[in-house]
Order: sequence, then structure tokens, then C-alpha cells
Amino acid sequence: MKKEDCKKGMLVTFGEDLCRGVIVKLNPKRAKVTTLESHKGRMAGLTWSVPYSLMWPVVGGDEVSNQMTMTSFQKPNDPAIRAWSEAQKNRPPKKEFVFEDASIMQAIHTIYERLEGVEGDNRRHLSEKINLLFRAIGRDISKSEADEWMLERTHS
Repeated sequence: MKKEDCKKGMLVTFGEDLCRGVIVKLNPKRAKVTTLESHKGRMAGLTWSVPYSLMWPVVGGDEVSNQMTMTSFQKPNDPAIRAWSEAQKNRPPKKEFVFEDASIMQAIHTIYERLEGVEGDNRRHLSEKINLLFRAIGRDISKSEADEWMLERTHS
């Protein structure tokens, strides 16, 4: 892939395992790509410096299936990728939760639970993940709001 073909917010695959990610910065020789799934044994949400020659665009990245669910943010399914792509296009926040937003809320709740008692690099990685999810949903979500959302979901 050439630098001229890349743009910030673009969905790409990269590396030998074709990890999916989003371009967050374009540099002269490499792009900064934030992963949307685990890559080389590392958690999702990390930023990698990737040469343009090792990246490929995701075909149909804006039209992914919304019948899949996210089991965890570490290995997100397509609704999270779609939500991330839409957030990069400065979409306004939706008034009601839709399917993709429900998956993101579930991931936010899970990360808040994992943050309890975690320190150091693991806390930093989880904080980076939750910030990406906040951007995908279009606003910050407090822990109490995530807890209330999960409670309503489990009682309905």
C-alpha cells in the first residue's frame, strides 16, 4: 500500500497474521496503527508503527455485518470496527443505543471491572482501550453509568 492511499481513520490489516487496526497517524515512512484485536500475543488497543508496504485496506470495512457480537474487547468482532470507523468520521452520538453501541457498552463495563486492582502497564493498556471505546461511542461513560446499563440489561 502506498502512503498516498492511506488516510487517518482508515481500517487496515497488517503484518503476517493480518491483524485489523485503524490508522491514527501518517508519518513519512510508517503509519501509526492502533490494533482492534490482539496482535503477536499483545492486547488489542496498542499502537504499532507499521511500514506502508505491510498494510492492506480492509475491503468493505464500512459495511461489516451487524449480526455479530463482541465477546471481549481483546478480540472484537466487526460491530466494534464499524463503530470505530464511524466515530473517526465525526458521527454525532446517537440518542438510543443500537446493536453496535450495546457491544461497546458491554466492553466498557468489562474493562471497568478489569481496572479494579490493576496497576502499572496493565492499567495503562486498559485505560487506552477504554478511551478508544469512548471515542467509538462518541462520549465518556462513567463506571456507574456502565454498571447501571449492565444491570438494566441483565434484568430485562
